[in-house]
Amino acid sequence: MKKAIVVMMILAVITASVFAQAASEAASEEKVVTIIQDANYANQDWFKQMNEAFEAETGIKVDYQFSAATGNDFNQKLLIDLMAGSDVDVIPLQTFRYYNAEMEGDFLAPLSQYIKDADKIWGSNLIYEADGEFYAVPTKQEIYVVFYNKDLFDKAGLDYPKAPWTWDDMIATAEKLSDPANGIYGLYLDRYGSPWGFLPGRQNDIPMYKEDGTSNFDDPRMVEAVSKVLELDQKKIAMPYQEVLAGGASWNYYAIIGGKVGMYTSLNFMTRELNNVENYGRDWRYGVVAMPSAGEKIDLANLSYAAMNRNAKHPQAAATYIAWVGQNQWKYEKGIPALATLSAEDQTAALASIADGSHGSVTVDELYEAYFNTGNERSIPAEFAGPSSKVYYDIITEELRALHLGTTATVEEAVSKIVSRANEAIANAQ
Repeated sequence: MKKAIVVMMILAVITASVFAQAASEAASEEKVVTIIQDANYANQDWFKQMNEAFEAETGIKVDYQFSAATGNDFNQKLLIDLMAGSDVDVIPLQTFRYYNAEMEGDFLAPLSQYIKDADKIWGSNLIYEADGEFYAVPTKQEIYVVFYNKDLFDKAGLDYPKAPWTWDDMIATAEKLSDPANGIYGLYLDRYGSPWGFLPGRQNDIPMYKEDGTSNFDDPRMVEAVSKVLELDQKKIAMPYQEVLAGGASWNYYAIIGGKVGMYTSLNFMTRELNNVENYGRDWRYGVVAMPSAGEKIDLANLSYAAMNRNAKHPQAAATYIAWVGQNQWKYEKGIPALATLSAEDQTAALASIADGSHGSVTVDELYEAYFNTGNERSIPAEFAGPSSKVYYDIITEELRALHLGTTATVEEAVSKIVSRANEAIANAQ
């Protein structure tokens, strides 16, 4: 399936019109834009290079600071700062649930008066609210895929996985790879920041809310998905969560440095970590394949966004920056753009930069098959929208962790807690 990314269209004219308008309007305000970012970005050379390129092209200085926090902690701190009246110009939104949280807090400024032709640039990746406005611009998309250790597959005499395939196919393959006695697991599911137990259900686009607005997490298909993932831990087909925590390692250690995991489900940003052999010391070849199907032919993806603070001190400069990174960040981060259209040349460049940095592990064709030609019919966000969706998502994460750690005894008990707590949060938001 060739998604919108492969449609040929050059964006130069659109880009020029966006920046020309923003530049003329920005003449009356200080030529600076302020942004605060996750502490992890302090070590990312591409982030510095991107901002230097923006400054050179627009003449607007980027005053960026790094938070002391990372991940969920960074986003929580950012919310607190906004509630306290922060006038930082640009708000980075790492995932959809944080966009939703910022919208519920009324922290974001509408962008249509500043950014023209947005539909032509970002298409269906834009989020329009009930008032007809859009309040954020997508900066990149992350696609759920499965990374695998080619060396472990070769040692086991197994063919490399190919899509289309199912969760049952993946589990059967993981069983053949697993050798817990020697510290080898067929599968690793990161559970630090993602509630993996609900992903098979999410892949089937099961509604997260009932028609009356309450939690639908007790849908039998969702319960089955949670049970399936728990069973992987219990049978030690996947590295048990208890062992992950006992090791005290960072979330990506087992997937990269350890070299003891046959397959690892993650977003495509993982290629940046796998290709960073100078820091992570990977000495094995990796492959990448599309996520297995849970039944419906659906791909999962997450989008990141940039938005303007409603209290922004430099709104024109902020809008110029947001429009620019929305179209150019992928070039510096070596990721997948969230543009509606892209030239064939840029499409090849996006994948070639990943393949070239893989030290011979993957090819452009393999990446294309895993990211875009998956055989699935449509793509949906891995996260979901709705009342108190961020709190709801965090509740799912907390309760499924407790289930995998054995603090909660049964799937039914975990689901009951999720539904009860989510319903309380939804009611409090009304």
